[in-house]
Amino acid sequence: MKNKTICIAIIFIGFVISCPVVCHSELIKKKERSDKWILFGKSSVGIHYYDKRSIEKISSRIIKVWTRVKLSHDEKNKLIQERIKHNLPTGGWEELSEEVALNELDCENKTHKVSKLSNYDCQGRVINDLDLSNTEREKVMPETINEGLVRIACMNK
Repeated sequence: MKNKTICIAIIFIGFVISCPVVCHSELIKKKERSDKWILFGKSSVGIHYYDKRSIEKISSRIIKVWTRVKLSHDEKNKLIQERIKHNLPTGGWEELSEEVALNELDCENKTHKVSKLSNYDCQGRVINDLDLSNTEREKVMPETINEGLVRIACMNK
């Protein structure tokens, strides 16, 4: 019985000693993931982030940048209702969590368009993937999330 207690104590001590290393490495991984997406605003749509490292200068005035939106409950419901209204499938959409988009910004003319949009569920699986590269740029409205994105991304180009 005494040997069993000593054996359990040794295993426990070994676990406790190794835990800070494991925990520390997990903290580093989490920090690296959180450093990728930088918060730049909140709206009724959700919480908006951009990836500073993804900012790519296409020409003297056009840049591309990836954004991510953690969708609000109301926005999720709105997107599902739009799909129902247009007779589109909604399987898996009840788990909708976020959108990731590739944005094209014209810094000089202050226009914006989304060229790629993907919807993800809370497990990180793609629910919907759209290529919108043929859409037209639209003028950025003052005091909107898109104006904030243009200001931040164009300043960092």
